[in-house]
Amino acid sequence: MKIIFRTRPRNFFTEPSCTGAALKFAAETVFSGKGGMRDPELGFPRVVLLITDGRSQDELVDGVELLKNRGVIVYAVGVGEAIEMEMLQMASYPPSEHMYSAFEKFYSKNLIYNPISDGRT
Repeated sequence: MKIIFRTRPRNFFTEPSCTGAALKFAAETVFSGKGGMRDPELGFPRVVLLITDGRSQDELVDGVELLKNRGVIVYAVGVGEAIEMEMLQMASYPPSEHMYSAFEKFYSKNLIYNPISDGRT
């Protein structure tokens, strides 16, 4: 599992949320051969867990399409003042399985641990 850390702390109260740019970055960097993405035929899941609490300040379509075209499953979890229409746009189909309005609901379904617990790391 690869985790990317920001090199500069972000002020969540004054800086805008650019979710589209983040999704595009994930598609081009993490879910690429250079980023270590494995062949889907080997059975490794490609998953993005997106936790959002408000409106994105940029366009989502490009990043979402890049991820979905690469076979990435996107879970959209809304907390606080999340925008349902944006979550619908980001979540994989069907939204009833990939979109949650509270983190507790997502966590309770044990979706976080399932890809790891089956022996694939």
